[in-house]
Amino acid sequence: MSNNIAKVIKYILFVIPAISMVVVSDMYFPFITGKSFLFRVAVELVFCLYIGLAFVDHSYRPRWNSLLKAFAIFTGVIFLSDVFAVNQTKAIFSNFERMEGFILIAHLFAYYLVLVSVLKEKKDWVIMLFSSVSISVFMTFFAFLQFFGGATINQGGLRLDGTLGNSAYMATYMVFHIFFLLYLWVSNGNKVKGIGDSVLVGSLIYVVYYLSYLAMDELPFSRAGGVILSLAILTCVKIYWYRFTSVLSRFEKIFSAVLYVWIILLQLVILYYTATRGATLGLIGGLIITSLYIVFSHKDNRKVRMVAISFIGFVVVTTAIFIAIRKSDFVQNSPVLNRFASISINDTTQARAIIWPMAIEAFKEHPVIGWGQDNFIFAFAKYYKPEMIRHEPWFDRTHNVFLDWLVAGGVIGFVAYLSLYIFALIHLLKSAIFSHSEKAVLMGLVAAYGFLSLFIFDNLVSYHLFVLLLGLVSLTLRTEDKKGNNEGVEGVVFVSMLCAFVILCFLVNYNSYKQNLTLTQAISNQKEGYGKNLELIEKAINYGSTGRFESLEQMNNIVRSVISTSGVPDVDKNKFGMSMINNFNSYDKDNPEDIRGVFMLGVFMGDVGLYNNAIPLLEQARQMSPMKQQIYYSLAKAYFIKSELEKNKDDLERGVSYLKSAYEFAPQMTGPRDIYLNTLLSLNRLDEVKGILDTVQNPKESIDKLTVEALIQKGLLK
Repeated sequence: MSNNIAKVIKYILFVIPAISMVVVSDMYFPFITGKSFLFRVAVELVFCLYIGLAFVDHSYRPRWNSLLKAFAIFTGVIFLSDVFAVNQTKAIFSNFERMEGFILIAHLFAYYLVLVSVLKEKKDWVIMLFSSVSISVFMTFFAFLQFFGGATINQGGLRLDGTLGNSAYMATYMVFHIFFLLYLWVSNGNKVKGIGDSVLVGSLIYVVYYLSYLAMDELPFSRAGGVILSLAILTCVKIYWYRFTSVLSRFEKIFSAVLYVWIILLQLVILYYTATRGATLGLIGGLIITSLYIVFSHKDNRKVRMVAISFIGFVVVTTAIFIAIRKSDFVQNSPVLNRFASISINDTTQARAIIWPMAIEAFKEHPVIGWGQDNFIFAFAKYYKPEMIRHEPWFDRTHNVFLDWLVAGGVIGFVAYLSLYIFALIHLLKSAIFSHSEKAVLMGLVAAYGFLSLFIFDNLVSYHLFVLLLGLVSLTLRTEDKKGNNEGVEGVVFVSMLCAFVILCFLVNYNSYKQNLTLTQAISNQKEGYGKNLELIEKAINYGSTGRFESLEQMNNIVRSVISTSGVPDVDKNKFGMSMINNFNSYDKDNPEDIRGVFMLGVFMGDVGLYNNAIPLLEQARQMSPMKQQIYYSLAKAYFIKSELEKNKDDLERGVSYLKSAYEFAPQMTGPRDIYLNTLLSLNRLDEVKGILDTVQNPKESIDKLTVEALIQKGLLK
């Protein structure tokens, strides 16, 4: 029975990579939550089955090598950081946008433990990687469908994102699979069976996916869609013919090479059109590491060394040419090439250039065990820099994985995370299982992921792929233990573990899952009317921790919509408003460190005329984030309304002083300056306007047009 259970676990593991295709449109954050819930349930199932398997068969018990120990220590350290986090609830449960927190880390460790304990042979890992490659083939076809306009690019614009919803996520996904393909090519030799089956399965999945979505009217049929569908069908037929006819025996070497090269080239094109600079540079850097290792390890194979040296030379020459032509019309007129040409270490306007020093300041405040996971947003508010106003209002990630862990886990968490890379490389160098070529590719992938992690943040798919990589490199030669003496209780053990799975699955996922579905319903039109929306949003808020603030954000939108709608009775408007105020007050009481709740409630109260209630809340928010201009704007607005209604000039001066402070934080920023200028113009304070204009170069070009027109009318500009 234990052998059958081991097979079931393997089959589930082989299917898990398919989670990257999942998009559940009926869920809040459809590209994140559906994948995450499925991953959790799958890991919980295999983990419970594995515990039973390890109990009855000692050969499946974990081998505590250095990498497994490092992963266990990392998990323990992050648990400690999350328990003592600034906001413990957020650190453990995260939110729907990220679906991380300690819950994800625990699942990743359980997943890794099962991988390294059950996939004990190299052939198991070959199947696992080919399974992942087959899904990447589907993803490649789908990305080309997006490229040719047959499917929506979810982020908008031209940067492909597949079914991941984010071009940076897609780029990381492609980098991993390009290296996986290279590894399988050097590992699996010239056999068509593995790569052929993967391409066949991936193409077939795409055909079924596309036709089913056409049948449900979820995708419009287009000429591009028809061409790509035909290509996928032709691929299936061609591979089937080569795979199961005698022709294969004569052309297997050539055909397998063609398949590898074809898929790698297609994925390189997709990577290019994600326009993700960090991932592309990571791929190039990883391939250089691979080439260097080959140069020094293949001393007896001159041909292979020359190929590696030629690649390094090609990269150097290509880079030099690109730098030389980066200002040409050809580069500047290409949206993708222009993004690469704009890379500059001296560009202080980039969000990362501002956020990274903020992260260092946050680390200094909690240097030992950090702020806890998903708590950077609190540090972002506290150490906010005025230059960030040109970017998004709230950042919950540093856009650097290593800095994320430095902030979340302090120096202990950072070192624990870094040890995963260190022991992965040590295992590779010492391994007797991998050939030099295999080691070269895997070392290149470790380096590529490490480099691209300097410019992005992780997500479920990248976490999953990184754990796969760690599991593969930790593969060691092992002798089989004797089976335990528990054969007689196998049935009882596995039934007990299935019951444990049901309980665990319910405790971990049920509330969050129901909350997510309820939230999606709450923001949809209800035939019962807007009263039903209020009922549903209150229900979503009361479900628990994961999506509580996101539910409050949506409540803010619903309440504002109802209040601004003519024909809604005042009694209903008051009911909605009071519900929002009560729920936000409750959240702020439970989460006093979260400025967003205080600020959002303060803005709402100011907008509905409750300025005496709004001002204390906005002042509280200002204390929590002393240099965030949006807070100063809201305070100024509240004081202006109060001044107008109460005819109090002191309140008018307070409002003006807040706009002046927002301007003086960063005088070079056009937004705060123009808002302050317009206010001074409306108050006819021309001397103060002249003082600001004296500091502005080329005012007609740098000041917005409406303000320029007002300045001309006042005779301050010609």
